[in-house]
Amino acid sequence: MKIILGTSSKWRRQLFVQAFGEPFQALSADIDEKKIRPGPGETIYQLPLMIAEAKLSALLEQNPQIHGLDATLLTFDQVIICNGELREKPETKEEAFRYLKSYGEHPAECVNGVVAYNLQTKALKKELDISKQYFLPIPDSHIEKLLEDPDFFTCAGGFIVDHVGLKDYVGKTEGEIESVQGFPKSLVSKLLQDVKS
Repeated sequence: MKIILGTSSKWRRQLFVQAFGEPFQALSADIDEKKIRPGPGETIYQLPLMIAEAKLSALLEQNPQIHGLDATLLTFDQVIICNGELREKPETKEEAFRYLKSYGEHPAECVNGVVAYNLQTKALKKELDISKQYFLPIPDSHIEKLLEDPDFFTCAGGFIVDHVGLKDYVGKTEGEIESVQGFPKSLVSKLLQDVKS
């Protein structure tokens, strides 16, 4: 079965190839993620699934040519929660600096929402995956150097766990490292199996 990755993330595309080695088509959903927020009775932990579902809806609306294909459409979102604070991609250098500084004190909870939709049968499965990444304290001067790399501004929570500049500061991981990276491999595999025709 063909796979369509509903993501603009170069990281997820690379991780998909590493995990599954299969060819895929990539589509990007045109949505404003900042407009999607938990409502009454919902928590920030539900946000990635809400955004992944919104991406699915947008992709189906924006790409009528994919309806009925013998393919599975996957959508994703990840947020980081640190000491109760919701963290998406940092918007300023000051915000990115604060994020990296804080990880020496509090772990990063990596919350991933994944939606799998069979375009032929319309079977849909969705699930959350949460992993936790610990870091050693990162010196201010090193944070400044890290933030010269614009990739730090493209990731939820403002960190890249396998970045060469962070290797001396990465502590233990609770859960899959791929989940920390924004691609929960085991969950993706399970959902792909669940929606197979």
